[in-house]
Amino acid sequence: MTNLFPDLVGKRIVHAATSANMLSAFGRVMATRMVEEQVDLHFLASSEPIYNRPADLVELSQMGGKPITIPLENSLHPLNLIRNTYRLWQKFRQLKPDIVHTRGAVMGIVGRIAARISRVPVVVHHQDDLHSREERLSPLKRRISGHVEAWLARRSDHTFVVSDAVAFAAEDLGFPASRLTNVGHDLNQSLVSLSRIAPAQHRSLKALQRLGIDETHFLVGAVTRLEAHKGIDTLIDAAGMVHAKAPHTRFLVRGRGPEKVRLIAQIDRLGLSEVFHIIEDWVTDEELVTLYRSFDVFALPTRREGFGMAFAEAMLLGVVPIAPNIPPVNEVVSEKTGLLVPPTSQGFAEAILWAMENGLAMQELRDNATYAALNRWGGSRAADKVLATYCDLLAQKGRG
Repeated sequence: MTNLFPDLVGKRIVHAATSANMLSAFGRVMATRMVEEQVDLHFLASSEPIYNRPADLVELSQMGGKPITIPLENSLHPLNLIRNTYRLWQKFRQLKPDIVHTRGAVMGIVGRIAARISRVPVVVHHQDDLHSREERLSPLKRRISGHVEAWLARRSDHTFVVSDAVAFAAEDLGFPASRLTNVGHDLNQSLVSLSRIAPAQHRSLKALQRLGIDETHFLVGAVTRLEAHKGIDTLIDAAGMVHAKAPHTRFLVRGRGPEKVRLIAQIDRLGLSEVFHIIEDWVTDEELVTLYRSFDVFALPTRREGFGMAFAEAMLLGVVPIAPNIPPVNEVVSEKTGLLVPPTSQGFAEAILWAMENGLAMQELRDNATYAALNRWGGSRAADKVLATYCDLLAQKGRG
């Protein structure tokens, strides 16, 4: 195979995030392309469990890079940031990478600072979202966060974003426009391949059978992290409204995160413990495809996204998404590929009930969604934009 980016052959590139899952979930296609281009690829993540999941070294190795773990805490506490920066500085001095590419809020701070003081030639960051867009922060904390993000961006060689919404917000904060690129996302190629295989038995997963969910139920599902901004509390309220009118409806959320205890308490308080289920089962790509295809609709009332990968995955696998009509989610889901509704419990409840009663319209949306997902995110366009930028930056540094 001819290398499209010969200047990257043999270059040592470190992809770093506190959570190894972020590297595997969002960087898999990029890793594949770098391996094809004969890059000396390293993955760096925390040896401590993040979101209750330790780094899977086997999974990272299978992605073609050399996994490295060091103790890193996923916390913005000042003492933690100092400790993380020191440990990363030591590691970067040892590795001597040509490029350090960071992901995530914590690694975006400590990784870039450590790479700069280690004199790494090229330092870039993937700004999947902006912490300063978090509406639950106080106005003061949002301003401080925005100033920090812009300060770091001005000291980075490049910043990659994944949507127009994040790009516009970043420019408003003062990110240098000439060093900012919206690369979008690529869907996991394993999911793309599996999407072309005929669906397995509709409700064949053991997790569903364990919960008593079968073909008689209308299943509303979501795959997401259990964090406050994901809006699962809104979906639980919507479930109460829907179940009162359609008792055969069931809700299933697969995810882990700090909000689980609070969400379970809300479910119990509303008397929905037999209706709304949260599971933490870790699933393979094959099982993930089967899980998505067991949903009659995908519903996630998220309050903030950098892109909305779960909506794109649902579309790819033929599940109509019910999505909040907010940027950048409405860059991913359109009126031809899903149901865009107000991000309220009432809006989601009405959309779920409408979906039950309009099978023909839902089938048209389903067909449109699958086609759009394959066409927009089924290749390696985002990864190739990143690799092309690597080449330009190395050339500017005289290392191409």
